[in-house]
Amino acid sequence: MTSQQNTPTDTLAPEHVFAALSDPLRLRIVRRLAAEGRLGCSQIDHNLSLSTVSHHCKVLREAGIVTSEAVGTQRVLVLRPEFAWQFAGVLATIAELDKAK
Repeated sequence: MTSQQNTPTDTLAPEHVFAALSDPLRLRIVRRLAAEGRLGCSQIDHNLSLSTVSHHCKVLREAGIVTSEAVGTQRVLVLRPEFAWQFAGVLATIAELDKAK
């Protein structure tokens, strides 16, 4: 298992995090990661092209929200502990979105 290079912790700036979370699909990815812990890129949305999913994963990774690891031939996303710690309130709100519906 190898980790892909990630954004350093000091760049977990609110403007980068909130810009990344402004897209509904990326918000849904973070919500699923909060609930499930790990998520393969191929599990995100079967109705989207792999290039679209890959782009959204890259935006989340560059914002410092997730890290990705190679597991066999698949990329697996995991929430970064730094994000979960620094943006705990935001993460809790995201996790509650499904319950409010």
